[in-house]
Amino acid sequence: MARWIAFLPVVLAITWGPATGPVRAQAPDPHARDTIPVPVLLVPGWDATSRALGPLRSRFIQAGWSPVRVRSMDFRDPVGGNREHAREIETQAGELRKVTGEPAIDVVAHSMGGLALRYLLARTGGEGFRRVVLLGTPNRGTVLAHLAWGEGSGEMEPGSPFLDSLNALPPVPEGIRALTIRTEIDLHVLPGESATLPPAPNVRNAEVCCPSHEGLLDDDETFRLLHDFLWSVDGETTPPSRGREGGRIRWWEKVGP
Repeated sequence: MARWIAFLPVVLAITWGPATGPVRAQAPDPHARDTIPVPVLLVPGWDATSRALGPLRSRFIQAGWSPVRVRSMDFRDPVGGNREHAREIETQAGELRKVTGEPAIDVVAHSMGGLALRYLLARTGGEGFRRVVLLGTPNRGTVLAHLAWGEGSGEMEPGSPFLDSLNALPPVPEGIRALTIRTEIDLHVLPGESATLPPAPNVRNAEVCCPSHEGLLDDDETFRLLHDFLWSVDGETTPPSRGREGGRIRWWEKVGP
């Protein structure tokens, strides 16, 4: 009898297993790479703060990242220029690498924050960075920038000197893998194709249906895409995802000039 009692917890664990609840993202596969996810820096967009990044940060923590390895940042001037924002990203990235002891980090940037990130990568060659995700970033500008304010608004105007000089360079430096995610109903980035990058071996472009521009920060399918991209061994979010959940994902193999 005593032996049966001793084995009872094991039998129960095998029969019932642990209690489960709703899962927003699959936990990292410990066999895919190291058991500890690469640290992630979250960058806000134009006129936004780290508060807007709260839901996204929570998703990372729920998916297996420790709180110390997911950092949300603020800009001193949320509508300021991308060059200054790039310096602030560089500072925050350095601090995250120092705290975690990692030589390189990943970055998820929303909206105009992606332009500052691309400027930083172009200026530094991408040293200290591994993979980047751009959510609704107006890579070739947006006509709505004419209605915005601050130095950053002028830099987001289509054909601005800042964008022309940035887009004359490779989308991201060699050695950095990039994923762009846009939404079909983005009312901030017009035209919508501006949220993609030119095709390159280290760049993937995806479109999801149908969160808003801000909703990209708290959308199940968007997070699944970026989670798989950051966690996978080779940085590939594979095309078989096409058609999942009623065709919510569209892969862009070609984009405009």
